Amino acid sequence: SKNHAMSIHAFDLNSDGVNELITGWSNGKVDARSDRTGEVIFKDNFSSAIAGVVEGDYRMDGHIQLICCSVDGEIRGYLPGTAEMRGNLMDTSAEQDLIRELSQKKQNLLLELRNYEENAK
Repeated sequence: SKNHAMSIHAFDLNSDGVNELITGWSNGKVDARSDRTGEVIFKDNFSSAIAGVVEGDYRMDGHIQLICCSVDGEIRGYLPGTAEMRGNLMDTSAEQDLIRELSQKKQNLLLELRNYEENAK
């Protein structure tokens, strides 16, 4: 791989009682892998390399969060998923990817329609 791990941490992100391997990468990617299957169950991207991955009660509300920080100082916190979300942490990312893809197709179709209208004049 052309990117390398900058930080790793064990954290139960999907609330299944088993810690996932959280890895922060040199390209700004953060991913969580199941220790059972190795599959990516969550991912996010920062604009710069990850400096560290820790856990703590960042909001001081009694809830432990996964906290990721980039070398540029960007910080994001992640609460563990609820029991209902178990195994479905990637769904929102997949939905966002689908929305992005459909929006691009819409733009392409609108451009094609505009070209047809211009040629019909």
